[in-house]
Amino acid sequence: MPIYSGIYGQCSSGGEGAAVTRLTYPATAVSNVSPGSNVTGAAGSPNLDAILGDYSLRDFQEDVSVYLNGQRMVPGSGPSNPEDVYPGDDRSTGDLKFTRRIKVDDEIIMDIFPPAL
Repeated sequence: MPIYSGIYGQCSSGGEGAAVTRLTYPATAVSNVSPGSNVTGAAGSPNLDAILGDYSLRDFQEDVSVYLNGQRMVPGSGPSNPEDVYPGDDRSTGDLKFTRRIKVDDEIIMDIFPPAL
């Protein structure tokens, strides 16, 4: 569930009267996850305590921000261009893959922004 309970929260993007809307989804790792393995809160083999947001209709590199323990991760497009984090097995349940090990109690926050107009 997003921090803003399913509604878009406001955050300033600079400039007078400017605002950007976003959905924010927090989760905590409940098990260790090896680099390149799926990180999910969905049914089956969840390793997060919550399901992250559905970004299936978003550009992962442009419209999604992921934070690991407060540090913003550089988004990649996939295994051939992974950067710090890239899309996991199921975008509709917010699945992610990281290039580093995820440890128990690591905190992950996903912000999903609407597409640019």
